[in-house]
Amino acid sequence: MVEPLYCEDNGRPSIDPVVLFKMVLIQHLYGLPSLRRTAEEVSLNIVYRWFLGYSL
Repeated sequence: MVEPLYCEDNGRPSIDPVVLFKMVLIQHLYGLPSLRRTAEEVSLNIVYRWFLGYSL
């Protein structure tokens, strides 16, 4: 419904809301201090990537 309001060639790609919710869940369960730190951990941990549905 809001797709025409977004620019296709400007800005960063969005994060799927389900993935974002799962990242916050990982953050809460493992006591990570910030979402930025959680994103760094996800990029390093294979299990987190599998849980979020990302490829290796």
